[in-house]
Amino acid sequence: MVQSDSGVPEADPATFTATSASGAIAVRATERGQPLRLRIRQDELYRQPDDLAAEIVALCRRAADRGALARRAQLEAAGMSAQSLATIGVPTREQVARAEFEYEQRYGADPQIWSPSN
Repeated sequence: MVQSDSGVPEADPATFTATSASGAIAVRATERGQPLRLRIRQDELYRQPDDLAAEIVALCRRAADRGALARRAQLEAAGMSAQSLATIGVPTREQVARAEFEYEQRYGADPQIWSPSN
């Protein structure tokens, strides 16, 4: 539980998790993609820094996409039309599936190892 400035408990913000294909990196983020918790296996720290950072950002996006799908389900259940959801920019299941596929295509392979000579 989070406490507001007035001392009244508030519900925790919705959070979503995304994990790398190898399981070596896990991110818990808000539905907007703000990272709240990051777990990185030590051997991942030897990767190219830019590549590691890009994958962390991509995982935050994946978590945000999952949050958007949860929000979409809530709004659909409340009666919001598909056109209204598109207007406000809530992604479809197909869009999120395509983003997941693109992530897997990019990060499914073994990462390059970083060394100061690279």
